[in-house]
Amino acid sequence: RHVHELASALMRVGVHVTVLVPGPAPAPPSGLPYSALVIDSARIRAARELRSRLPAGRTLAVRALDKAFNAAAERRARRIGADVLHRHFVYEVGFRPGLPLVYTLHNGNLPTDDTPPQAGPLVKADLERRIRGLRRAVEDADEVVCVSGHVRDSIIGRLGSQAKSAVVYNGCSQPPPSVTKAQARARLGLRDERIALFIGHLWRHKRVLRLLPLLEDPACHLVLIGTGELEPELRAHAAKEPRLRLLGFVDEEEKRLWLRAADVLVLPSGTFEGNPLVLLEALRSGTPVYGTMATWLPEPLRKYGCFGDDVRLAFAAMAIDAAGAIAQVPGWDAVAQQTLAVYRDAVAAFGRAKA
Repeated sequence: RHVHELASALMRVGVHVTVLVPGPAPAPPSGLPYSALVIDSARIRAARELRSRLPAGRTLAVRALDKAFNAAAERRARRIGADVLHRHFVYEVGFRPGLPLVYTLHNGNLPTDDTPPQAGPLVKADLERRIRGLRRAVEDADEVVCVSGHVRDSIIGRLGSQAKSAVVYNGCSQPPPSVTKAQARARLGLRDERIALFIGHLWRHKRVLRLLPLLEDPACHLVLIGTGELEPELRAHAAKEPRLRLLGFVDEEEKRLWLRAADVLVLPSGTFEGNPLVLLEALRSGTPVYGTMATWLPEPLRKYGCFGDDVRLAFAAMAIDAAGAIAQVPGWDAVAQQTLAVYRDAVAAFGRAKA
């Protein structure tokens, strides 16, 4: 989604964008505002096969796929006459193309942050290799884009890297609300209940179970939109507590109604998050937010939420008037302009290095 929104916005400000996707993959849909190409080769297919046979995340398999795709992407970028190569989702291996290189880091965790205590020496050694690979990757780049201050502090800062980095937060493509909060609540059949809303995958690393203490307030209803591995456990809780509602997947129109109607959007995730789009969508809806890290958001928006590891801060957030946030949430065109400035800096840095 980030790549799609950014590529579309860059096209609107006059940058021609070609998105390269590692194969094998379906042909890109027609009607995209940018060019999209599937890059496939025997090496890429062999690397994917290797990854399917080895435990998830093993360095050998991931490095093989990255190397195969990076080499093919560099050849294609040269062939189409690209001025900049902008690589996303590189965490294990760097490469040095013959043209200006920009990386974007999306997550706020190092590979070792979630190492299980019982992990053996081989797993730990593998994760350490991934960190060394990540350090090489960011230092190979002419510019590194971090999607939040949290990502820059957690990755660039903790790596001890001297890589030049810029913080460019995500944008929000959601339009301002077309209905009042009262109208949204009426459409959803809500009355006086206080609504704490979660939207996202019901995965353990999202720490959704940490929200259950909110139900200790008898006026609070907890509404979860999303699916995932925690669904059975959460449905067992919901069977005993009617104020816990699991809606599963909902369409975009219903999601926006809930974002407008809620008293607070809650996101108790750990430090792996970068700049969660759902927080921006809530603020664009005029709804205050609770999250673990204030640095997930641009500084001007932090006054519209409460942040910390105690989920009960969500109740304090409910008292915040977030109507002013609607006009302050950045759109993707602003992100494109900031990214274009990063590209210019990367071109200049590349020229200096060649000289």
